[in-house]
Amino acid sequence: MPRLPALIACLLLPLPACVSSAPTAALLMEQSGANADFGMAASAGAQLAMQRADLDAAIRPLPAARLRLVERDAASTPAAAKAAAQQLEPIALVGVGLNDSDEALAAVPVFTQAGKPFMIVGATDPVLPNRCGPGTFMAAFSDEVQAQAAARYAARTFGRRCVMVMDSRYDYTSGLARAFTQAFEKLGGTVETSVDLRSPRAMAAVAALKAEKAPDFVFLSAEPDGLRMMLGPIRDALPFAPIMGGDGLDCSVFDQVPHLQSEAVFFTTHAWFGKGATPEAAAFARAYLEAWGTPPPNGFAALGYDAMSMVNTAVNKASVLGPPSPKDIAKAIGEIRNYRGASGVISYGDGPVPRKDVWIVGIRRGERFLADRVAPSP
Repeated sequence: MPRLPALIACLLLPLPACVSSAPTAALLMEQSGANADFGMAASAGAQLAMQRADLDAAIRPLPAARLRLVERDAASTPAAAKAAAQQLEPIALVGVGLNDSDEALAAVPVFTQAGKPFMIVGATDPVLPNRCGPGTFMAAFSDEVQAQAAARYAARTFGRRCVMVMDSRYDYTSGLARAFTQAFEKLGGTVETSVDLRSPRAMAAVAALKAEKAPDFVFLSAEPDGLRMMLGPIRDALPFAPIMGGDGLDCSVFDQVPHLQSEAVFFTTHAWFGKGATPEAAAFARAYLEAWGTPPPNGFAALGYDAMSMVNTAVNKASVLGPPSPKDIAKAIGEIRNYRGASGVISYGDGPVPRKDVWIVGIRRGERFLADRVAPSP
């Protein structure tokens, strides 16, 4: 996705020159690095939320934007995300952003320890609110929810014998692999082999799968860098086995590899914009295309829109009686119920991690299609 030209004007100014009476929100997104696919899409969605209060009747109209956004690049590493948070926290009442759990663990406490709320956009580890501190909210579903959806779909569609290929380097990939294994085993499935792609013997272990009885499918718990590394070796060893994964696979890598490597790939994600989309997601996709000249590239675009929409609504609510405080904004976010957004229905009545539908997307002959929509377990 090309770098978007319509960044908020003050993003390019030195911080002291960015003066306004409007409340300031810090936007921390991965504009570079391994997670840029997610961060750039989410940033575009967040900016759209501030530009278009008139989107479509299908999406609840937003109040006039009171927030001034100041964005910095989280650069896809915990250290860079923390540095960006330290730069923006002194001038912001609330933070929004981040699509990786390790980055969130490093950066979000900079805000919460200062008594300021933070809306995490795309990271999915359900313990983030507890580990990052009071005032932390998530716009995305949890790893447990997407793992349960993936396990049910895989067991029903592919079979009960699985090979796990995972990346132990990241909180997200490790947590998703554990959650999927637990959910799959509860359904009577078996993870027969587990390969850590950070092991020196990872390639040899994947190649050895060719000599074994082919599994029903491979579960690949990876971020884009690991995905690029392992797609070829997995397909060399198991050319016909379905590959299942989490939302880390909702990226542009599959548009850059031979069709064989992307054939029979399935992944869980946060929104779907094609045939079978919700009215809210379809309206968002039309507005995104109009604003940026390209369709939403992945579900993180919808998460960015919903996260910023909810924060903007909370700031407006907290501003009724005067200038809002971080405490008032956090309270208003926590009172959100049944927000019908582009990524689903979001409520915080049960805590800071919403329970949402999971979309399962498949790839066939290089084209994406909706494979299933899975509601969270009661």
